[in-house]
Amino acid sequence: MNEKKIKIVDLKTNHIKNPIGYDLTKQHLSWSYVVEDGFTDLLSKIRVIVAHDLGFEDSVYESNEVNSHHTVNHEMALELEPRKRYYWKVDAQLESGLAIESEVAYFETGKLEEAWVGQWIGIEGEECANPLVRREINIEKEVKSARLYITGLGLYECYLNGQYMNDGYLQPGFNSYKLWQQYQTMDVTESLDIGLNVLGVMLGDGWYKGRFGVNGGYENNFGENYHILCELHIQYADGSSEVIGSDEMFKYHEGPVGFANIYDGEILDMTKDEEGWMLSDYDDSQWRSVKTLMPESPGKLGERFSLPVVAKEKLKVKAVLKDPEGNLVLDVGQNVTGWLTFKDTLNKGEKVTCLFAEHMQEERLCRENLLTANATFTYTSDGKGRIVRPHFTYYGFRYIQVSGMGDELDPDNFEIWCLYSDMPMTGYLETGNHKVNKFIQNAVWSQKDNFLEHPTDCPQRSERLGWTGDAQMYFKTAAYNMFVPAFFRKYMKDINEEQMDKNGWVPFIVPKIKGRGFDDNGQDTCSAAWSDIATIVPWHLYEYYGDKSLLDEQFPGMKAWVDYIIGKDKEDGSKYLWQTGFHFGDWLALDNPEPGPFGMTPPHFIASCYYYYSTYLLSKAAKVLGKEETAEQYRNHAEKVKSAITEAYFSEGIVQIDTQTAYILAIYMDLVSSEDQMKNGEKLALKIASNDGHLDTGFVGTPYICLALSKVGLSSVAYDLLLNEDFPSWIDQVNKGATTVWEAWDALDSDRKLNGEPSLNHYVFGSVLEWLYGDVCGIKPIEGYPGFERVHLSPKPDPRLGKAKATFESSYGTYEIHWKYLEDARVSVDVSIPYTGSARLTLAESDIDVVLNHGKYHYEYEVTSV
Repeated sequence: MNEKKIKIVDLKTNHIKNPIGYDLTKQHLSWSYVVEDGFTDLLSKIRVIVAHDLGFEDSVYESNEVNSHHTVNHEMALELEPRKRYYWKVDAQLESGLAIESEVAYFETGKLEEAWVGQWIGIEGEECANPLVRREINIEKEVKSARLYITGLGLYECYLNGQYMNDGYLQPGFNSYKLWQQYQTMDVTESLDIGLNVLGVMLGDGWYKGRFGVNGGYENNFGENYHILCELHIQYADGSSEVIGSDEMFKYHEGPVGFANIYDGEILDMTKDEEGWMLSDYDDSQWRSVKTLMPESPGKLGERFSLPVVAKEKLKVKAVLKDPEGNLVLDVGQNVTGWLTFKDTLNKGEKVTCLFAEHMQEERLCRENLLTANATFTYTSDGKGRIVRPHFTYYGFRYIQVSGMGDELDPDNFEIWCLYSDMPMTGYLETGNHKVNKFIQNAVWSQKDNFLEHPTDCPQRSERLGWTGDAQMYFKTAAYNMFVPAFFRKYMKDINEEQMDKNGWVPFIVPKIKGRGFDDNGQDTCSAAWSDIATIVPWHLYEYYGDKSLLDEQFPGMKAWVDYIIGKDKEDGSKYLWQTGFHFGDWLALDNPEPGPFGMTPPHFIASCYYYYSTYLLSKAAKVLGKEETAEQYRNHAEKVKSAITEAYFSEGIVQIDTQTAYILAIYMDLVSSEDQMKNGEKLALKIASNDGHLDTGFVGTPYICLALSKVGLSSVAYDLLLNEDFPSWIDQVNKGATTVWEAWDALDSDRKLNGEPSLNHYVFGSVLEWLYGDVCGIKPIEGYPGFERVHLSPKPDPRLGKAKATFESSYGTYEIHWKYLEDARVSVDVSIPYTGSARLTLAESDIDVVLNHGKYHYEYEVTSV
């Protein structure tokens, strides 16, 4: 047996590689296996070892040996020490007797409950905008290790001796700062020198105090001032230690960022930069001392949840355009989120202005759909030839109008940094239709562009908010495309904190933010389908990643939300329906003849459906967590809700609301028997046919429409919808030049002009990718085998698509399937099953129904649907 044929790799703690200073209240350890083709030796025993040292001599935890071929994760609940690094590895034994050992990973705690030596310090906002802060630190001995624990409000960038220390941008991230706050931990060992060192911090407004919110928002949402809290912990080679905390020895001064906020962009004037301010030979005698100053929104401070926002991709400019007035416009060729960066070739005092937009109309930059966002970057050169980037803002754009750099622009002088939270891709889709493939790319880009710190609705206009409905409706597509458990753990933390502050209800925007027309007025700003993220995402996190600790962590929030709905039902007479309050309904559906965003499906029918669905998911979660009494209680309640819905809205098993979305919910949410689902499917197909073969659904119906059709054996109708090329359809967007998914089906008219002020970068309608992964290609998890330990491969080929291929890197390894139509009325199917996974393969129009373990397989069968 060749030991090199199998390796244990990709070790993660709480779904992050080697996390430092993240929340480790619970510890979920996971790993993957890499095996060569033909490897058949199975795992026999697994053991996890945790120690304080790399040599594993000071062991603090050893799991019992687990006898399982499929084990790829382990849950612990260690009592951890503050500011401590823990190393861990996986030992395994194969059935042949061969022993293997993983690479070594680690996790490191933050301060935990340890009291802070550092004090909150601050600069009053009216005294100085976007200040620079510095502190000189004298080190006289050799440093063995050093950690910096730091946060800044609104946003901060940290430098040690001129070296950028943050692991990302726009930190500490966005959350409801009045409820909770997070700090970052930085390993700064290699950045400290014997002698004089300088800790420098740039501060910006960010979400904390910059203009932000609904309908233009407000300034100073959480506070009016700038703040820093930090501690530098140094361990010296001689065994001694030192702690340097933030205090009034820190000094501040005006910096080069004259203005910055999320919506309006940034003004960066490098002629006002304090040259050398980050270095030890700088004279700061003219700087002012900071004050000891607590934040106005002093939420509980803890270890970080937010993944770093990084430049995951860097693109070149595709073309330089010139509008009818002679303005120069850079075309990126792709609607992205992030920054334009460039090499400064200007003379001192020369100014560049960049205007960002996602659309060109009549050959001119079109910014009408930015609403009130100014989305501008203004740069004044100091003539030093630096690489220029913003610091405290971001943009959603495809086009940038650039002035101040002459009559010609060299595209090679520019680079586009695509910013989003640090998550790898896990899924890949390709079909035989190039327009479908383009839409797939568009949906993936919309996900990247909107998964920046929190799941936003859009990245470009004066909104960029955490609409909960968008996130829950797209979650399963998101989880196919990218590795999202840590990202959504942070977002669910946001939601749970809001719930604890609000008697269980979930705002439809999280973090909750002020906005004109959305201010607190004595009513709960929640809505069915939107606020049901509290139950839907935790359940699917468990289903897709197999991490029971996530489900356990979020169970109180799941229950609190369902109990809130039950409370509203009781106030209304215990009808087992949700018939009160405001709801968005089938937002932006096209079936309402009256102008406006509301679809025809009654919002209280939708609310009652989600009442059932959330209660049902809560009961399932309780059962998984061993809460049998709670599971039975809510399962019984869910059945009463279903019965009430059936009595109120159904006749002979068919929903009596004649809209596509009503039929979809009846099928998707199992509101009726399998036989009656077929009846509702027939009604749905007729409704689509009466609409000239097109959908007319909005935010609630669209994510489920193809899934519902395939569920009742009408995949051919789902393919009709997918392959439609005229309005309204997914490919209609492609035909009109889209590079991301639109907010509304009619965002652009037939002349490719904006129809109102819609966003051209909303991901909800891209949720059809879940159907492409799960039905067209057939990779679906099986309940009871979370994390895709076992899947049901049941592809639904259609000759109009010709072929389809999906690859999905699950917790249990990578599943692949590729089907295509051959010339002789046959379909070929190639399947790859990962080492620790398994699948039931069911091929329609054939008698193939088999269970497959690790390996590669090829099948061919005759079909009649050619």
